[in-house]
Amino acid sequence: MSIKTIKYFSTIIVAVVAVLAGWWLWNFYMQSPWTRDGKIRAEQVSITPQVSGRIVELNIKDNQLVNAGDLLLTIDKTPFQIAELNAQAQLAKAQSDLAKANNETNRRRHLSQNFISAEELDYR
Repeated sequence: MSIKTIKYFSTIIVAVVAVLAGWWLWNFYMQSPWTRDGKIRAEQVSITPQVSGRIVELNIKDNQLVNAGDLLLTIDKTPFQIAELNAQAQLAKAQSDLAKANNETNRRRHLSQNFISAEELDYR
C-alpha cells in the first residue's frame, strides 16, 4: 500500500473514532445529570400531554413515586364541555337541515306535473 492510501484510511479511522467518542460523551452527560455538588445516575422520563389545558388540581408531590395509570393532575373541563356543546349544536342543525331538505323533496315529488319541472325537481 502506498503512503497516500495509509494516510487516507488513517484519517477516516480517526474521524470515525472522534465521532463515536463525541456521541458517547454526549450520551453519557445527557443521561446522567450532574452538578458541582455531586453526580447522580437516574432514569429521566419526559411527560407530554395528549391535550392542553389549565391545571386545576395537582395530585402528586415533588419526587413522589408514581405508577402507570396514576392520576397526576386534573385539567379544567370547561373548554372541552363548551366544544362538546358546540359539536352537539352543529349536529342538531345538520339533522334539522337534512329533515327540512327531505320534507321539501317529498313535498315537491307529490306536486302535480304542471307546478314544477322535472329538471327543477332533480336539481333540488
